[in-house]
Amino acid sequence: MIEVSRMPRLLDYLKARQSGEVVLWAESGPWTVEDIVSAAESILAEKPDFSGRVVALTERDPLSDLLRLIAFDGRYAELRLLPRDMDNPSLATDPETPEHPCAQEQAGVHESQWLLFSSGTTGQPKAIRHRSKDLAKSVRHRPASRWLLTYSAYRMAGVLVTLQAILGGGVLCVPRTYEFDDVVRIAVDSGVDAISATPAWWRRLIMSGEDDRLTLREITLGGEIADQAILDELARRFPDAQLRHIYASTELGAGFVVRDGRAGFPAEWLGSDLAGVSLEMVDGELFVGQQPISGEGIRWHATGDLIAVDSSEARCRFLGRKDGVINVGGHKVHPEKIEQVLLSAPGIEDCVVYGKRSPVLGEVIVAEVVSTVGRGDLSRYLEDHCRLHLDRRECPAVYRFVERLQMTSTGKRRRDRV
Repeated sequence: MIEVSRMPRLLDYLKARQSGEVVLWAESGPWTVEDIVSAAESILAEKPDFSGRVVALTERDPLSDLLRLIAFDGRYAELRLLPRDMDNPSLATDPETPEHPCAQEQAGVHESQWLLFSSGTTGQPKAIRHRSKDLAKSVRHRPASRWLLTYSAYRMAGVLVTLQAILGGGVLCVPRTYEFDDVVRIAVDSGVDAISATPAWWRRLIMSGEDDRLTLREITLGGEIADQAILDELARRFPDAQLRHIYASTELGAGFVVRDGRAGFPAEWLGSDLAGVSLEMVDGELFVGQQPISGEGIRWHATGDLIAVDSSEARCRFLGRKDGVINVGGHKVHPEKIEQVLLSAPGIEDCVVYGKRSPVLGEVIVAEVVSTVGRGDLSRYLEDHCRLHLDRRECPAVYRFVERLQMTSTGKRRRDRV
C-alpha cells in the first residue's frame, strides 16, 4: 500500500517512476513516463495562469481526459470533473467555491480537491468533494498489473481504477471510447489482466464470447449488487483470477471489499472496524463510517442501500436501493430481487426490472429480458417461474424481450423509465 499522508501530484509521481516505463496503453500503442510528462507539460504551457482556485474539466475522450487530469492535479485547489452526460451543467459553473482548508498554496502548488458528480440515476446528480490523498488510500502496490479503464475517468469508479494503476505502479489500458466494442478491443490488444466493472458489464462480456480471449488475474465487480450467479460464473471462467466485489460510491470513494466469492458480506462486519471503515444497519439501511486520513472523527454516511441479515448463513444481503423501490398498490417491491429470480431461469442472459406508472396501482412491474432461447412461450414460462419464487405482487406484469439492455454511462442497468 502506498503512503498517502503526503499525496504527491500525479505529474510529480510519474516523474519519479522508472525512465522508459510504460504507464498508459492506448489505441496508438504504449505511452511511457516521458511521453505522458511531455504531453502534460504541453497542456500546462497552454494554460500558464494557475491563479484561479478552480478548473472545470469536461469529458472529451478517455486519453485526453487522463492527460488533463494528470497535468492539472496539484495546480488548482479544486478540479471539477464533468462527465459528458451531466444533465445539469450549471452545477459545474457555480462561481461560489468555498475555501479548502487542505489546499497548500505554496509556489502555485496545491493538494487538490476533486469534485465528482454522482450519476443521478434516481434523481439530481450530487457534487461531492474528495481530497486526492483520501481517494488514493485504497491503492495497493501492484507493478505487474495491467488495468482496463471501463468507466469514465471523471466518475468515481474510473478515478479509483486510474489511481490504482498509476500510483500502484501498473499500466492503465485506455480505450478510444467507452463503447463496449472499443473497451474489449483495447483489453485484448494490450493484454489486460485486471478489470473492474459492473455486474451488467461482466454479463455482456460473457454474452459476447470475448471473455475467451482474456487471461485475467484480478476481477472486481462494483456499482451494482453482485449476485451469486455472476460471481460463480466468473469464478468458473477465470479459475486463476482473484475475485472480489467492492462497495464504493461517489460519496464514499472506496468503502470495503469482499473477497470470499460470496454475495453480500459477513454479518460479523456490522459493528466492526474494517481498516478504517465501520458498518452499521439502521432501520434496514446500511450506514458506512470512515476515518479520514487527517485523523478527524468518524464520518457516517447513509448509503441508501437496504440490507437484511440472513441468520442461517451469518450473511448480510443487499436488497436494493432505498429510492429504487417500486410501489405496487402500496406494496414495496425491490427490482433487484425480481432480477435475481429471472436470472436463475434457464436461458436468461440478463434482465432489468423497473416500474411503470399506473393510474390504478401506482406502478406496475416491467421486466426487460435478454434471452438465448426462442421467445415463443417464454413469457408464460417466466410467469410460472416468478410465481413459484415470488409473492404475486412482485411478479412482472409486462415482459419485453430485447437484444441488449440499456446502460447508464457508469455501466449500470438503466431503470429510469416511466
